[in-house]
Amino acid sequence: MVTKLVIDTDPGVDDAFAIALAALSEDVELLGVTTVFGNVGLDNTTRNARRVLALCKRGDVPVAEGAARPLVHPHPHRARYVHGVDGLSGRSAALPEPERPVERGGAVRLLARLLEDSDDPVTIVPVGPLTNIA
Repeated sequence: MVTKLVIDTDPGVDDAFAIALAALSEDVELLGVTTVFGNVGLDNTTRNARRVLALCKRGDVPVAEGAARPLVHPHPHRARYVHGVDGLSGRSAALPEPERPVERGGAVRLLARLLEDSDDPVTIVPVGPLTNIA
């Protein structure tokens, strides 16, 4: 049985690995990836997700940007020391350039569309801050 997934993420190294596993798994239909701020800013997390998908030759998977900051409490410090300034330990430029542009309309719209369009259950895998899910 194939599991339909949408990954909501702030890739860093750990989440990049999760995207790659899902993108390459025969047991997963990766419907989309939504990004959120995290240890690095939204521009980096979105670029990282798109580059990992390009590495996996999954340019068919849409990526949409979500929240750049928390809903309520400020996020005064980035934890660049965890996964480096680019989120991928300074190695993001070693990955291929993204194959497709960022989806218009943002993460919440992409999530809603993917859920509405599916006749089967879809599993949302939030591995980053839960702001998009909220």
